[in-house]
Amino acid sequence: MPRRVWSVGLMMLVVGLGAWARGGFGAATDESILRRIQQAAARRVASLADLMARFEEDREGFLATLSPDPDFMHRHGGGVLPFAIRGFPAEFVQGLVSAKDGGVARYPIRVVEDRQTRERLIVNAAGEEIARRPAPADYDPGAYAKSRFGEGMGRDRRVADRLLAIYDPARIVMEYELVAEEDIAGWAEAEAAEGERLAAKQEEQAPRALEGGAPPDELAFVELRVEPGGGTAFRWHGRRAV
Repeated sequence: MPRRVWSVGLMMLVVGLGAWARGGFGAATDESILRRIQQAAARRVASLADLMARFEEDREGFLATLSPDPDFMHRHGGGVLPFAIRGFPAEFVQGLVSAKDGGVARYPIRVVEDRQTRERLIVNAAGEEIARRPAPADYDPGAYAKSRFGEGMGRDRRVADRLLAIYDPARIVMEYELVAEEDIAGWAEAEAAEGERLAAKQEEQAPRALEGGAPPDELAFVELRVEPGGGTAFRWHGRRAV
């Protein structure tokens, strides 16, 4: 715990100095930006071991939601992870594929478990494997199923095999965006600005009373899409009944 607190505090200092050097945070509110920095800093990863620990912790929360089809893979977004470039192997860093958004380089990756070897694989945005890590020595992929259905599994082998296949952690794919820790202030500023833009856009598109002050009798969505940065944009059309 002390190490995590120290890491978050140090990162807040680094990104704060970076923002100061650039002359402040810009148009978006300082509070919104600092909140994003603080949330991101708490998920900082300084090595492949840190990244694997984050993966294990994140996917554990999704085990209970797995569907009954063992062949269906579940993809979940793990958000942005600030990463310390110097703590990662050179081949890993060189294998990252950048996608710039808001002027800040983001590196999308996927982390998944190999069902055969139980190794953890890291894949870049181009679908190329850039790292492979062994499972922990005491790892049991059936631990979750056994903890919930141990009695029933002990009575019927076919039931046990079915439940082990359904609750196989390898069915969960975690998707992250890595951002160099020195770029987190810029990332937070871009995210805050985008959030304000979306809020203003949604306010402009909010249904208003038609001429005469009467509200619309019908309201229909005509567009719904996910915006960069995780926001949702939608457009609707309202009309009065004739």
